[in-house]
Amino acid sequence: MSPKIPETIEDEEKRKRALEALSKFNFFLHLTMWLSASAYLLILGILIPRWLIYTLIPIILWTIGLAYHGYRAFFKKTRKRPSLWQLAAREGVEGSTTESPETHIREPSHREP
Repeated sequence: MSPKIPETIEDEEKRKRALEALSKFNFFLHLTMWLSASAYLLILGILIPRWLIYTLIPIILWTIGLAYHGYRAFFKKTRKRPSLWQLAAREGVEGSTTESPETHIREPSHREP
């Protein structure tokens, strides 16, 4: 199911703010999981010293991913890209509208043999 096209600018702004808040919330969930898993791996590495290097590798790699997630959540501004049906409507393609294509899907007609 595709998202509905907003009817007003206020709806678009509300949607944008909600997506930004959701992205930040998801980052904090990711951070919480990173903290708990890293603590577990460090305790495991301390208890079994020869396994320490094997516990540090996932922590380091996950830290890189978490840093990128934080950058995307707080600093990277995404630009809105128009959908294909909006582009087609702008170009004046016959039969295109600014509505979602799902609204124009017809039920298949069943023919009896």
